[in-house]
Amino acid sequence: MFINYPLTRKWAATLNAELLQVWLKGTYNGIFYTNSGQQGHIFASSTYQLNQGLLLKLDAGFDSRYVLLQGRDNYFFSNSYAAIKDLFNKKVRVAIAVNNPFSKFNKLDFFTKATDFQTYNRNENYYRQINFSLVYRFGKLTSNIKKNKRGIDNDDAPDSGGKN
Repeated sequence: MFINYPLTRKWAATLNAELLQVWLKGTYNGIFYTNSGQQGHIFASSTYQLNQGLLLKLDAGFDSRYVLLQGRDNYFFSNSYAAIKDLFNKKVRVAIAVNNPFSKFNKLDFFTKATDFQTYNRNENYYRQINFSLVYRFGKLTSNIKKNKRGIDNDDAPDSGGKN
């Protein structure tokens, strides 16, 4: 599901969501395993246009646990805050964003269990980020893209009368 809705003339909201039903089957060392369940993702975004070309943006997301054949992993949340400013008649765009300012690390863990082994993997990645970008627009495309006017002539194909 994807929804992009203007709440007011200056304020817009976007929602992107996915819900999955997962069925897994497989064998390991001659033992048959099955697992099933739901997993999903939801991401929301909101933008607000201030005067003089300043845009404020808020993003938030949730990624559920994944269904695995012999185990599980973890869910996580994300968030981002940005300010974007257009300058010089929209020729230059400057942006600053702070991603996940309340979480230093994003923990990803995976647990797997079979009859003869168990594993647990834990990864911690730096999650907090500050990004700065500068975009300069050199110009714009003013001509139309020309379509190919040539065609294919199939004069070697048999005619519809069935003769070869």
